[in-house]
Amino acid sequence: METLHQDGEAEVKSEYITRYIGSKVIVHYPSAYTDNGTLVYISPFWVELLKEGGERLLIPTAAIRLIKLLETIPQTREAKTLLRPADISKE
Repeated sequence: METLHQDGEAEVKSEYITRYIGSKVIVHYPSAYTDNGTLVYISPFWVELLKEGGERLLIPTAAIRLIKLLETIPQTREAKTLLRPADISKE
């Protein structure tokens, strides 16, 4: 998926990585510090983390050593997605 920003810079996001948006994570930094929260946005350059108190952190990916998943949101598979309404009327 490619998104074009107002400044004309194209940003390519991996659908594999973006599936973790909405997951509870711990962000580990090169030092001993960590942050817990919900992953809101991820790109090759930035990660946005929403902490429980409503605080938002914009973290440059160069400052992250590891992102550990604590809890993922359930993913819907295309095979389970209903593309047309089901006909439940009896003939």
